[in-house]
Amino acid sequence: MASASEHSKHMFECLRHGQLESVRRAAKTFNFREVGDYGTPLMALLAENIWLPDELGEVNFQQRVAAADFCMSKGADPLQHVPVNCKHLLTFGERSVPFACNSARSLLSTLQAIWQSMVPQILMGAETEEDAQVLIQEMTTTGDRLRTFDQLFRVPSPRGNPQLPVASGQRGFFSKLWSEILKDYSTADVEILAVTDDGLSLRPDFKSHCHSFVLCKASPVFASLLQGDPSSPKRLELAATGAAIKAFLHLIYTGSFEGSTWPEVPLLVSVARLAAESQTWFVLPALVQHMRCNLSEFTFCPICKFAIDFRQDSLLSACRHFVRTYESRVPQSEWVSWSSYLSDHATQDVQQLVYQALQLGGHRESRPPGDGTAAAGVVVDEASSLDPDESDRLSGFDYAKWDRLEISDDEAGICLAAAGVFVPAPGQTTFHPNLDKGLNIRVNRITRERKEDEIDEDAPSQVGSI
Repeated sequence: MASASEHSKHMFECLRHGQLESVRRAAKTFNFREVGDYGTPLMALLAENIWLPDELGEVNFQQRVAAADFCMSKGADPLQHVPVNCKHLLTFGERSVPFACNSARSLLSTLQAIWQSMVPQILMGAETEEDAQVLIQEMTTTGDRLRTFDQLFRVPSPRGNPQLPVASGQRGFFSKLWSEILKDYSTADVEILAVTDDGLSLRPDFKSHCHSFVLCKASPVFASLLQGDPSSPKRLELAATGAAIKAFLHLIYTGSFEGSTWPEVPLLVSVARLAAESQTWFVLPALVQHMRCNLSEFTFCPICKFAIDFRQDSLLSACRHFVRTYESRVPQSEWVSWSSYLSDHATQDVQQLVYQALQLGGHRESRPPGDGTAAAGVVVDEASSLDPDESDRLSGFDYAKWDRLEISDDEAGICLAAAGVFVPAPGQTTFHPNLDKGLNIRVNRITRERKEDEIDEDAPSQVGSI
């Protein structure tokens, strides 16, 4: 049987070579915050030259992206820094970038800065127009790959599924003790009733009893309500199902769910809503973390709605990231099917988040041609369909002063290219919509200057021949 150190070394080698299935098989016994020969697990995935299509094919690259996503779901942190004694160097172009004292996110930022400076120099070395086109394509692929990992690593990193207390040892004893206190109605002085979401009628299937001193310590909202109630027993009405209230109370009393197992996501979201509404903050981080780790196409709607309603920024970021990732990885038919589901079942604010995530991500068209709604059924702002002059009038801003704005040939076409349309400027032969605006301008300028130099060199010979 392999020792722990041998298992760790094997895992880091699997990560370095992007062996997704091997990583998944070994994940159960591996600590994804462990430090190895290449620093962190995420850094091991970046230890090879994966940025050029000649070095690594697209299929293998996407496997590495999936492996990184999997590692983060198991607790790998893109902000975890590599120890100073790590000796591994990553060759990127003509530069050697040390892993020591870097995190996966900071490494990506460094590589992107190097890439930005490399592009003009590489293009200047092209001898022909065809060579320049090939180099532009290669540089574009490299930039796309860097952005893919950078976007993945900018999502607040999960710390793995939060662990609930296990009913064993001394901790198990106290959990069992408080569970019995919760069930002891003889000492309870609060009666909790479940009401419908609109608060107009009681749910006949649930009534529970608990202790005011526990509720007051757990929640300032409960404390305010109970301290002003002179009746005996005191009475609380909570807008939730009986199952949600029961799970919520068990969590407050014992710090765990019944049986020390997580409930299904819909019930978990209901418990989280009760915690947020009652300001029972000490249980909320673990609930939010578990929701982030269990985002899927099936759980997206309730989780996203909770994040919007209670302004959970980290959860909102995870939802946006899920939309962009899911849209880019599934076939068109699956995406259309999920979009239709969102259109029928998601609330308007959830649909709007999906639409905005796609717009910011610059992925597949989020609005079908000829349709006024987004793919997820999002209602688009009516002002966007107005005549330009009418829109300017309603906005209260006069755009007429820009009508005669002159744009240099190097910058022309930028606006249309940003929308994904290839429209070269007059006299411009190379323009790629996936390059950044600044790089496009520099590429255009280099190409133009090269052509001017060629014309100047040819001019004397042409005069002599005349």
